[in-house]
Amino acid sequence: MKHPSVSVVVLLAFYFPLSYWARVAYVPDSNSPPPSAGIRVRIVQPYEHVTPISVAIQRAGVFETLDVTRVELWEDNHKLGPANSTVNEIGLLGSGRFLLEKTGRITWSSSDNTDPTTNRRTYWIVNP
Repeated sequence: MKHPSVSVVVLLAFYFPLSYWARVAYVPDSNSPPPSAGIRVRIVQPYEHVTPISVAIQRAGVFETLDVTRVELWEDNHKLGPANSTVNEIGLLGSGRFLLEKTGRITWSSSDNTDPTTNRRTYWIVNP
C-alpha cells in the first residue's frame, strides 16, 4: 500500500503546472458583452485618431440617448476610466481615460496606451 504523502506529492506535481497552463492559455471572447448590466453598445471602427494613443468616434443618435454622467467604457471585459476626463488628459496620460460628450462623440485611450485602431480589442459603452 502506498503512503498517502506520495499520492499528495504526485497530485500536486500535476496540479500546479496544469493550473498555470490553464491561466496563461485562456483567451476570453472579446466579442461577448461586458459583465455589466444595462444598455450595451459595441463601438465599431472606423475610429478617428486624436493623438497616437487616443481615438474618437462620432455616433449621433446612438450615444446621445445615454446618460453621460453614468456611462462606463469597457475594453473587452475590463472597465476603463476615469470617466469624464478632458481630451488633453486622454491624449497625454491615456491609461483608459475617456470622455463621452452630449453631442454623441466619445474620445478614449486603451488601458495600456496601445493604438485602439490596431490592438484588436473590443470596446463597449455601457449605461447601467
